[in-house]
Amino acid sequence: MFSSNWLESRAAEVTIEMVDPNITLAGLELALGSLYSDEVCLPPADVVSVVAAAALLQMDGLLAQCAEVMCACVSARTVVPFLEAAAAYGLDSVQRCCRRWLQLNLMTHVNDLPEVLRQLPAPELARLVASPELLVHQTEFSLYVLLKTWLFLRLHPEWRGAGREAITEAHRFVQQRAASVSGPTLLETAQGAPLAGPFGRMRLQHLVLHPFDMEVLFSDRVVPTGWLGGLFRCHWLTLLRLDQGLVQPDWCRAVSQQQFEACALRCGRTLDDRRCTWRWTGFNFGLDLVMSHSRRQIALRRNSRQELPLLISQADRRTVLYRVRVVGLDERRAVRFELATELRSVQLARGQQVHVLTVPPEVAYPLLLSVNIMTAPISWTPTCAASGRPAPG
Repeated sequence: MFSSNWLESRAAEVTIEMVDPNITLAGLELALGSLYSDEVCLPPADVVSVVAAAALLQMDGLLAQCAEVMCACVSARTVVPFLEAAAAYGLDSVQRCCRRWLQLNLMTHVNDLPEVLRQLPAPELARLVASPELLVHQTEFSLYVLLKTWLFLRLHPEWRGAGREAITEAHRFVQQRAASVSGPTLLETAQGAPLAGPFGRMRLQHLVLHPFDMEVLFSDRVVPTGWLGGLFRCHWLTLLRLDQGLVQPDWCRAVSQQQFEACALRCGRTLDDRRCTWRWTGFNFGLDLVMSHSRRQIALRRNSRQELPLLISQADRRTVLYRVRVVGLDERRAVRFELATELRSVQLARGQQVHVLTVPPEVAYPLLLSVNIMTAPISWTPTCAASGRPAPG
């Protein structure tokens, strides 16, 4: 604007119409002040306004400085405003930083902050839910609970309260609606349909693995039943094939990285520096997989539960495909440490345990553990897809 052959470059006085509401006097002063100084102090509270002013004045160098500051200052308070500004002004690096922060913190921090969760727009949340880098804390059903809470917060912008209260109120809201309203599920109504995108990006096949989860899922009447019908058929056919010995031990060779990242069971937990053993409960095609952590060693074991012999696979060996990741966060909940395995396959005998990962001795706890597992081949044909789900956004 102020160089080359633009008319303004030769004018003694320039009048600019400020139509962008993000431009404030403080932001404009900082942007113009940068013309006279090599060093610019960019307070995080004003950086979005400076970005808006710099975009208007075509100050690419200042925009780059703002992007660096924003990436260094992503937090629960700033992540949504920064994400919106990045989309509006084409700051791709800031978008990546914000999405990375949300992938790690959506289910471990933002879930306890209703005001932040409420601000997430449906398309952005759908992108997060679909991402293979999303750290799912506990199970896919925990992600459903988070989305149900988000749905309640979006439909009730006046509600205020703490994180645990929001979960309780969301459950009460959908249960009361289900008991009093017949007809379509909430996501099939005019009120809920615009917010259906994130729900459609869940791995719905992992929502129907536990009877208690299924009872809640169907009694809530949030997710359309048409999305779920084909899943039971797929699970049953897979179980029959496993029972009849029709699944080849090397089935994992046919699973691409992309398929694994899109379909694997996602689960996670917080690790402290102590010995512990756990399992994520739910139907797992006859495998009882137990994980353990002791002296910085993480292991996976195929358990043989004698109390449930008819429900546990008696096959000598079963193939498991897995990827494990541990992440440490700093005080801003940005990554201070990360270690991940490659996509691995292992044939586990009954009672066999395999070492998965070692946490380096210099790394401080607590850590976030993310585990992606596939224990049976999945048919990726349209017949196994839930019908009527919203298209990817």
